[in-house]
Amino acid sequence: MSVGQQIHELIRSMSPSEKGYFKKYSARHIIGEGNDYMTLFEAIDSLESYSDDALMKKNSIKTMAQRLPGIKNYLYKQIMESLRSYHSGKNQAQVIQDALYDVRLLSERGLYTHAEKIVKKAVEMAREIEHNRLYLDALTYYLLVISHFVSDKHYGELSESIINELESASEKVYNEYLYWIYNLRIEDSLVAQGITTHAKEQYSADILSHPLMSTVQPLSFTAWLSSMFIQTSHYQYIEKDQEKSREISEIIVKKFEENPIRKEQYFGLYIGTLTTMLSYYCLHKHYELYENNIYLLRDSMQQKNLNAYQKARAAMLFLRTEITYDMVSENMGRFAENIPEYTKLYQTYQHFFPPIYQKLLTMECGAMCLVSGNPRLALEWFQRTLSSDAHIRSDAHRSAELLSLCAHLDTGGEAYLDYGIRSFTRSKSKFLPVTEFHRHFLKLLRHIAEAHSPHARHSLVSGFIEQHSNNTEADPFLLSVLRLWKPKFFQKKQQKKNPYL
Repeated sequence: MSVGQQIHELIRSMSPSEKGYFKKYSARHIIGEGNDYMTLFEAIDSLESYSDDALMKKNSIKTMAQRLPGIKNYLYKQIMESLRSYHSGKNQAQVIQDALYDVRLLSERGLYTHAEKIVKKAVEMAREIEHNRLYLDALTYYLLVISHFVSDKHYGELSESIINELESASEKVYNEYLYWIYNLRIEDSLVAQGITTHAKEQYSADILSHPLMSTVQPLSFTAWLSSMFIQTSHYQYIEKDQEKSREISEIIVKKFEENPIRKEQYFGLYIGTLTTMLSYYCLHKHYELYENNIYLLRDSMQQKNLNAYQKARAAMLFLRTEITYDMVSENMGRFAENIPEYTKLYQTYQHFFPPIYQKLLTMECGAMCLVSGNPRLALEWFQRTLSSDAHIRSDAHRSAELLSLCAHLDTGGEAYLDYGIRSFTRSKSKFLPVTEFHRHFLKLLRHIAEAHSPHARHSLVSGFIEQHSNNTEADPFLLSVLRLWKPKFFQKKQQKKNPYL
């Protein structure tokens, strides 16, 4: 792929706010022949598909033809620098990395008191978000910084505390790297050598018996291995592996429950494995087992000694698991009963959720409100989805756009429907693709709006689902929601505003 193609793909992936920031960033940081870089940026941005010939047809580019290779390389670097700057305050891991760089700069100048304040905060942040490698780096920097305060009477106590933390962090990072070594070796054998299932099990046993593996803490490492196996089996949809993943997850959860100290130390692994077990129960319709064990995930949020980030992670997994269960079991009454609790949890912890999970949670809650017969509440959830960056989980963003039109139909918003369809196919298509399936979906909504009876509307939806059941381009989530959606007659009376949002 040429540099020009790379720049074109990069620019097309940028949101309008990122592009606007780049222009301001370039005005501050590019000097001299700065106009050339912005001219090239705008020329490439205007191309629907990239080719060198199409670019050279632009009059603004012809004058810089001889210098174009160098300008392209510099433009790519400038875009990446502006993106890093734009997102620097939004990613907690990046904030920690920047803080550690500041600590290094201050230490090189002998400003250890300044550096200590920053590195202490970096340690707290890395510990809170459970980023083990950054946690280890931050602790190492912390120990190096305070080594210059050896005359301080509290130095011995502080250094001993940091060393103990370093040992614990080192174990976690060591196990994590061993997990990836194991994972990559298995993947290499599966893909490159094409080994059989039996040979895979033997190869796995050989790796686990390696002396290197005997140095890890068994429970934590087994949890990582089980997570890898569980994820692989879920993607492969092999019934035998699915059942094996359930057995492993049940064993791991039981071991953690029997060892509260390790459960606290490896809380992220515990709730991850627990969520996998509950997902299996849910997706395989073992509803009684699900109901008998969901309390473990709910109670995990109340566990002592958890920081806010850990509570938020547990809350996020609880919400996603519960909403999935309500949808799969088609238990709309249960969802309607629990939506106040779901809303409270979301509002309490949403600022800790990664943007990708915020997008999924709000879209799924909106979908469940729609099929539960509360379209106005659905619109409020969809608005949360659509207020975030369209390029984060663009599939979920598209689903929220289309389902919000369904919600407008159910509230009698005939006037908005026409506007929403035009908006979807025109302005918004500049940033996200509009597929043939999307176009068919919009036609369905027009036909529903023109229908005069509930029976006609239900027939239209049923026919659409049947038509696209084998369509590989169709969005399976949208189809699953349509199966549950019962389009109403337009409601002329204003519904009472829901008090929970």
